[in-house]
Amino acid sequence: MSKYRPEFESALRVLAAIGKSFKARGINPPVLVGGGAVEFYTMSAITSSDFDLVGAYEETLFDALREAGLERYKVKNALIKYWVHKDTDIAIEFVGSRLMDGHTNRSYIQTVTIGEGDNQEVLILPVEDLIADRLAQYDSDNNCLDMLKQAQLLWKVASEIDLVYIDKRINDEAPSLDWEDLLGERDEAYNT
Repeated sequence: MSKYRPEFESALRVLAAIGKSFKARGINPPVLVGGGAVEFYTMSAITSSDFDLVGAYEETLFDALREAGLERYKVKNALIKYWVHKDTDIAIEFVGSRLMDGHTNRSYIQTVTIGEGDNQEVLILPVEDLIADRLAQYDSDNNCLDMLKQAQLLWKVASEIDLVYIDKRINDEAPSLDWEDLLGERDEAYNT
C-alpha cells in the first residue's frame, strides 16, 4: 500500500481491526465515507484529518473502537461521536447508521484487503456516491470550489464508474446540476 501516506495506511489498519471485530460478532462492518474515502480513491492526493464511519450497531462500534486502541474524545456537543487513537492520533467519527440516507446501492461498496495473510478488510463508500455527495455540497454551499475539485478528481481517477448509477445518485443529491459539464471528460489513459 505504499501509494498512500503513512498516516492513512495506519488508519486503514485500525479500520481493518474494527472490521475484524465486527465480523467476529457476525455483524457487517461500518463503511468508510467522507474525506477518508476520498483519500482512498485519490491515493492520498487529497488527505483527510479524520475518518468518518457509517454503520449500524453503535455500541458494538464503540466497543470495537476501544478494542482498537481509540478513546472517546469529549466534546460539548454530545451528538458528535469522535474517537482518537492514543498512539497514532488517528481520529474517527461515527457519522450515522444509514449510508447516504439509504440511497447507496450496497452492492457497489468497495471491499479492500489490508495487509497480507490476515485478510482484514475495510469497506469503502462507492466512488459514485462520493462524487454525488461532493457535488451536492458544492451545490448547497455557495458553490464551494473545494468540493467541486474533489468531485472532479474522483471522476478522473476512478478506475470504473457506472454511468447509470452515478446519474441516479447525482440526481438524488443535486438534481439542478449539469454534472457532465461540471465534471468534464474522463481521461481513460489515466485509468489504465
